[in-house]
Amino acid sequence: MLHALGADLGWDEVLYLRAIGGRWLLWRAGPAVDAESRYGAIDLANDRVLLTFDLHADGSGSGVGADGQRYDRFRTWKESLRDA
Repeated sequence: MLHALGADLGWDEVLYLRAIGGRWLLWRAGPAVDAESRYGAIDLANDRVLLTFDLHADGSGSGVGADGQRYDRFRTWKESLRDA
């Protein structure tokens, strides 16, 4: 699941970043800025749940949070993981 996180964007390497809220592990495929990248969060309670946030080179992005809502800001997406 994680090995293909950024495959469609041309990124083979996936980096572990940190734990969020004691329940989610955050990973990134691609650079943090100035290019297309994808963040993925794995739910430790159910390792089959992968939530993603696509971050674009211009700083915009989108992803569905742990509460099922769509977020356009990376920070609020991460907050939904923390608060889950």
